[in-house]
Amino acid sequence: MYYTYVLLSDADRRFYTGATSDLRKRIAQHTEGQVRSTAYRRPVRLVY
Repeated sequence: MYYTYVLLSDADRRFYTGATSDLRKRIAQHTEGQVRSTAYRRPVRLVY
């Protein structure tokens, strides 16, 4: 099963959307700065 998710950056108030088969792992990667597209936008939080 795949999930579509939406993150909100607290730094610049922009949204990021993505898709993954392992939601917990992917959110952890975003939170830890391992994803290039959101690393400079941290902190991010899952909104949907």
